[in-house]
Amino acid sequence: MRAPNFRDLSTACPDRLVPMRLMRSAAPTKDTNLPLAVKEGLDLRGQEEKRQALWRGFQHVHTQPMGDKERIGNALLRRMDRMDVIYAAWMRITRNQEGEKKHFTTRINRGGLALLNEMLLEAHAREFRDAFRIVESALRRERGLLFFCAAGKDRTGLLAMLLLSACEVSEADIVADYAKSNGPEARAVALQGFQTYEEKGALGLDVERFVQAPPHVMESTLHFLRKEYGGPKKYLEQAGVSKESMLQVQQCMGEPVPEHACNREG
Repeated sequence: MRAPNFRDLSTACPDRLVPMRLMRSAAPTKDTNLPLAVKEGLDLRGQEEKRQALWRGFQHVHTQPMGDKERIGNALLRRMDRMDVIYAAWMRITRNQEGEKKHFTTRINRGGLALLNEMLLEAHAREFRDAFRIVESALRRERGLLFFCAAGKDRTGLLAMLLLSACEVSEADIVADYAKSNGPEARAVALQGFQTYEEKGALGLDVERFVQAPPHVMESTLHFLRKEYGGPKKYLEQAGVSKESMLQVQQCMGEPVPEHACNREG
């Protein structure tokens, strides 16, 4: 069985990037077929998400959980006006959990995937920093790495965007790569995630809206990063990723790779 929503990151810019070094997909199950080049995994799923046994071929799986409800909720609160915050506080004080959930869900549905991306980037800057460092280490050690989340499009799409930005890939190519997850296969995987993750259904999210990956969502995300941070690379810097680390990733993903660029470890 082929890995769902799988692709080599190099396909975003094949003239610049080398294949079989970084790959992305939805969570690969134990019977998934993956390239032999994949040695390590990077799991971006949240701690509370249901997990099946992962692909048997991983020699090591790193975890960098993203999707913490409290941190994402705080990121949403920072976007609400004063009256919305007061209403949400009143719902909590009166222990009206359904009312509080509905209030937050209405805002999330209104903002859609673009809002979700912004909240993820704000809430999980440390995790994106650490994920970037894990990728850098795998590249330096010449260990093919697959990074993934539940559907392989939201958290995975954001990390792909940051890595491609570090490699100086154009925004147009980044948007086009993201939109590859808008096909029927990727949408089916995302829909399955909603169906099995019962709490999401209970929250009343607009499922059809959140299983998509239209180009304008990544365009909006890139605009947000330019406006709030000065761009994706500046976001990484503020999160704690050094310019040297970004250059290392760029060199290791480029062709040809200078001998001094990828310093092997162990």
